[in-house]
Amino acid sequence: GFKIAAINGGKHVAPVLAGATLYARSEILGRIEVGSDKIGALRVRLLAFKDCRATIDTPANRDGKPHPGLVLDFDYTLLIPKRAIL
Repeated sequence: GFKIAAINGGKHVAPVLAGATLYARSEILGRIEVGSDKIGALRVRLLAFKDCRATIDTPANRDGKPHPGLVLDFDYTLLIPKRAIL
């Protein structure tokens, strides 16, 4: 399994009401070495959109304002077990 090691930042951009359909996309921002042969860390960005299937490339409009469907922009770090290379 994995564990959340840190919440680096994030914001609720807009409210969500009952009945809305949510879509989420995650992007790996980077890999962090933690000095262990068994555990590694990944920095992840999660974007959640309501009522639209926007892509990870559209968190903001051209004018810099958030995409109209964006409700959550969350940046966190996960601890995960490393796989053995076969």
